[in-house]
Amino acid sequence: MQNIKTGKEWKNFEVQQYPGDNSRFYREVFNTRYPIIDKNTPISSIGSCFAVEIANHLSKNGYNYPLMQDEMTQERKSSADWGAVYNVPCMKQIYQYSFESFNPIVRWWEKGNYVIDPFRRDIAYDKNRKEKFFKRHAQNSYKILNNVEVMIFTLGMSEVWRDKRDKSTFWRVVPKRLYDKNIHEFHIMTVDEIIDDLYEIKRIINTYNPKCKMILTVSPVPFFATFRQDTDVISANFNSKATLKVAVDQFIRNTKNTYYFPSYEYTLFNHINPYKKDNRHVSPKVVNNIMKLFERIFVK
Repeated sequence: MQNIKTGKEWKNFEVQQYPGDNSRFYREVFNTRYPIIDKNTPISSIGSCFAVEIANHLSKNGYNYPLMQDEMTQERKSSADWGAVYNVPCMKQIYQYSFESFNPIVRWWEKGNYVIDPFRRDIAYDKNRKEKFFKRHAQNSYKILNNVEVMIFTLGMSEVWRDKRDKSTFWRVVPKRLYDKNIHEFHIMTVDEIIDDLYEIKRIINTYNPKCKMILTVSPVPFFATFRQDTDVISANFNSKATLKVAVDQFIRNTKNTYYFPSYEYTLFNHINPYKKDNRHVSPKVVNNIMKLFERIFVK
C-alpha cells in the first residue's frame, strides 16, 4: 500500500478556515456586513427571552424601536405585548391575527374571573372585556408589524404543546387543570414544519409590508427543561437548536431580504463562561458583546 500525501489543493478555492484561537473569531469569522439599519430605521424584535435583551439594547441606545403597549396588561417586553415567544408557530399565529385571521378551536383558558391567552406569555384579561382588550392588542400589533422596516426573530425551541385538532400552538405547557390527553399533545417540530411556518410569516410580510426585512437568529439561551423522555435535557436542547439552525439556513437561502445573525454561535464559541450563575441566561457582558457584533454586521 502506498501512502499518498495530501496537498493543499483547497487553497485554489475560496474558503473560510476555522480559526485556531478565539481572538480571530470576531476579526475573521463574523466579518459579513449587511448595512440595512440606521438610528432612524423602524426596527422591532419578537421571540424568546433573548429578544427582550435585543429590545432593551436598541431602546437604550437610541434606535427607532417603537412601543405600543396595552395599558390593561403588565407585559412590557416587546413592541406590542407579544411577550416572550419561544416557538415559530406562535410567531406565525401573531402575524395571522394581526393581518388576517387566527381562529383556534379554543381561544381562551378560563381562570376565575379572568381568561388567559394560551398563545402569549402571562397575558390575562377580565372575562367580560376580553374581546375589547384583545382587539386593541391586535390593532397595536398590526400597526407595529405594518410599519417596521426590520424585524428580528429569535428562535428559541422546536418543542411545543398544541391542540391536536387544529394544531394551534401554545406558548407553554397546558395547565394541569385543563389538560386533556385526547385534545392536547407534546410535539417536536421538524425542520420542514419550521420552514413552512417561516414561509407563512414571509408570505404575510410580502403581502402587507414588503419593505420589511427579516433578521433571524437562534437564541443562545438553552432549555429550562424538556418534556422528552427518550433523552436527556442537554441532548434535547442541542437537537432543538440544531433543528432551528438547519431550518433557518434553508429558509434564508431560498428567500430575499432575509438575514442570519449568529448570536448562538458567537456566544458559545467566542466566550468562556458566557452564562449567568443559572447556566442559562447570557451574562450582561456577553449580551453587550453580541449587540456590538449585531451593530457591526447590520448598522450602516
